Amino acid sequence: MSQFRKHNKPTHLDRLWNLTRLIIYKNFKKNIYFEFGAYLYRYKKNILLKNNIYFKRNSIVGCANPNAHIEIGENVTIGNNSIIISSERIKIGKNTMIAPNAHFVDSDHGTSPEKSFNKQENLTSPIIIGNNVWIGSRVVILKGVNIGDNTVVAAGSVVTKSFPNNVIIAGAPAKIIKLLSI
Repeated sequence: MSQFRKHNKPTHLDRLWNLTRLIIYKNFKKNIYFEFGAYLYRYKKNILLKNNIYFKRNSIVGCANPNAHIEIGENVTIGNNSIIISSERIKIGKNTMIAPNAHFVDSDHGTSPEKSFNKQENLTSPIIIGNNVWIGSRVVILKGVNIGDNTVVAAGSVVTKSFPNNVIIAGAPAKIIKLLSI
């Protein structure tokens, strides 16, 4: 049992909200829990949830279009107010902890000044998060990023490129600050 689940007992409102989410998503068998305000956003059939996933308050996970996909591995906790929105593909490995206010976005818009920004093409590239990754509070992970297994992403980091296994990364933009020995 993760720290979040062990010390934070759900309220009656949380339990009622979870029951309504499970009915809506028809997902009773996988030990998935939604605290109040947490939900799956658009194209829910394109979101693959493994066993034992915990969505903290007001977290949003969703696909922006019918071709987008999200896969969340087993034993994952998604922190309060976190937003994970896919336009192409986001995959989160098992045993991953995502702290509050993290944002994952696998797309952005073109930046040509000749055309209105909101009319420019959406540019996408998948985000892949390895197994046993700890993502700190207020981390932003942008398109095209692969984060290796057993990696720690320090709070407040902006991850704009990929990183290998067994490292601690921090900063804006993020860089390796420590190698983890196994």
